[in-house]
Amino acid sequence: MERRDIAQLAICEIKDEAETISCDELRQLYLEKTSEIIYIIKNKQLYGIICLKEVLHKIEYSRQIKINKSFTVLVGHNIVKAYRIFAAKGIKKLPVVNKMGELIGEYSKWDDLLFIKRNQRMLMNGEGSKKILELYDTIYVVKPIENKQSFFGLLIKCLIDSGIKYEILHKEQIVNKILENACFIFVDEDEKIGTECLIEINLSLYDKQKHYLDNKNKLVNMKYHSKLTTYKSLLIKIMQENELYNMKIIKPEFIYGNQVDDLASIFFSELVKKGVKCFCLISENLEGTDKLSEYTEKFNEEIKERLKKYPLSIKEPWPKKNQNPDFYDDLYQNEDYITEKAQKEIFGESAVYDKSSVYGKYFNARNGRRITCFQPEENVGTIYLFGKCMILGTLVEDQYTIASILQKNLIEKEYLYRVENYGDLASPYKLDEKLEEIGQFCKNDIVIYFPTDLSRQFVNIPQISWNQIFERHRIPSTWVTDSFIHENHKANQVVAGDILEIVEPYLSKGTISNHQKVQFNVYDIMKKYIEYKYWNKYFADCNKKFIGQSRGALTMDCDPFDKRHRYLIEQAGQQVDFLILFITENDGYRSCLFPFEQRFKMVVEGTMDLKNIMIVPSGLFDLLGTNFPRNLIKTEQRVYDYSRYYINRFVDYIARPLHITRCFVEKEPEQEIVKMFNEVMKEILPQKEISCIEIPLIPDNNDSNTSQIQKNLRKEEYENAFKMMVETTKQSCMELAGLV
Repeated sequence: MERRDIAQLAICEIKDEAETISCDELRQLYLEKTSEIIYIIKNKQLYGIICLKEVLHKIEYSRQIKINKSFTVLVGHNIVKAYRIFAAKGIKKLPVVNKMGELIGEYSKWDDLLFIKRNQRMLMNGEGSKKILELYDTIYVVKPIENKQSFFGLLIKCLIDSGIKYEILHKEQIVNKILENACFIFVDEDEKIGTECLIEINLSLYDKQKHYLDNKNKLVNMKYHSKLTTYKSLLIKIMQENELYNMKIIKPEFIYGNQVDDLASIFFSELVKKGVKCFCLISENLEGTDKLSEYTEKFNEEIKERLKKYPLSIKEPWPKKNQNPDFYDDLYQNEDYITEKAQKEIFGESAVYDKSSVYGKYFNARNGRRITCFQPEENVGTIYLFGKCMILGTLVEDQYTIASILQKNLIEKEYLYRVENYGDLASPYKLDEKLEEIGQFCKNDIVIYFPTDLSRQFVNIPQISWNQIFERHRIPSTWVTDSFIHENHKANQVVAGDILEIVEPYLSKGTISNHQKVQFNVYDIMKKYIEYKYWNKYFADCNKKFIGQSRGALTMDCDPFDKRHRYLIEQAGQQVDFLILFITENDGYRSCLFPFEQRFKMVVEGTMDLKNIMIVPSGLFDLLGTNFPRNLIKTEQRVYDYSRYYINRFVDYIARPLHITRCFVEKEPEQEIVKMFNEVMKEILPQKEISCIEIPLIPDNNDSNTSQIQKNLRKEEYENAFKMMVETTKQSCMELAGLV
């Protein structure tokens, strides 16, 4: 948890009562970016707040922003009370006022991962852990009382391996040691409060007793060092300094949000630098916040009630007239469209996946892109639309997609722009390939991207809020099926109209010859992405430390980590000097029993004794096929196309720079799509001078089956599941199931 004084906050003073405030009045605050929250002050008292991201949405259009007067405050600085409010409300920022209602500061909620990241940075920039540890003969480790037992064991093992003396204390014993200038590591069941808060609470108790004030310098020293010794940050630092860190990655910061959106942000930020205007079309998730308007609440409630009465299914995602007579006429222009064969192909054999063409009465695609109607023969610029179903236009025929309606509106206003529909239900997964296909952009061009994480915010790229468009026009819920983003032709007309209004200031009516080309090298940008996302975090020293050593790669999902996975890692590790183990990070199109963070932790804990492996998140670069939009790829040809795409990308950006010469796969994987992926690997990798080595199953052991483990866990048949697990995974699962 971090406390900021009023001097660090963004403050806007007003004189009169107001419901809204102009973006112009907030422009300077926006440029300074001093806080995520702008505090509105009237007569020295806190009047309201505005989130900076709301300003980012509207700053370029000088619109009014509603002042939020419904928010939670803390009266007086009280860490314990602040933490309780955070826990109860689930909020990110907490303004602090005095008894007069005057703003005096702000608390920020630091969840465990952010707190670790901050402490790690402090360790790097300040005295290293070695220096700190030299001040003490013994490290006092505060034993957890509930759900941190497995990590506690890992910590103790690390201290032993590093030759660091330690003594285990219980919470009640802290008081006797705290004034001895001792160094503590807290492994607490209530970590979210943060070690810093625990220390400050203890200090505040002792500060009240005068005879302790004589020892003030010692207290300050102890407080400073204790800030640097949360168990995870110290553990990471110890491992770095003992050269264990490069062999075994304990990931200090899990990457939330979709990896393909991270890549998109790099691409579009680069375009912005070169003068191409980019926008991010988002759908904010306002559930559970005080920003949910009366309109949105009613809108969502109507959809929920309708879906109870007329549920949608994967086989028939858009209802027919006899399934939903109450809103059919509003939703579709005609029933023929949803029964047309070409439209049905969107949900399985869609032409947009293999760059083929399809011809129909209502749905047409050329070279893998849905056609945009009304395109001009010549153009001064292009508007590119990237996104999933809402951009592709799954509910409407060709002439009523957002792209076609936007194109028609442009022609009517005499703007010679061509709109290109790059919508695809799996659109972002080949974003680099799509951008490479475009080749060159012009400074007149405009790019609009709808992220896979619908609420994703991109830095320095203006946002267009789908929710706000719906609310501004009071679009009825009968114009959508199940959410804001699955809308009919009527809603598309409204959305396209607002998009044109937003981008119009950037449109040119110049001549065709005025095109200014910009250089845009997809390969170079991908290299920057790899450096940012992978090299700088994981591989910076690999090529220096392991010169001349053979290197291999193995990809697993480990859902959960079991005996079979352990065996595969051992076998692969015996065939190379250095093995890089990629744990699949993208849960998007798979039904994972355990989320990535838990799977990653299981693998780390279950392989601590293996010294020649490095464990990293796969991101977009795995060799398992788990990043496939599997529910959309139904044919062997498409599996082959996607496999070839992923394998080539892995080789170009990861394997060659890391000098990986062997990739390991399981000989008889459980999943059919993984078998097909492996066959493509065996075909392609040897052409790239990389061996593809199959590892047979555990001899005389058919008990370890991940699918069976998952079934047993879902049925709460724990004993059967635990038989197939390594001991560390068993302990993790017992904790998660509340069995310990």
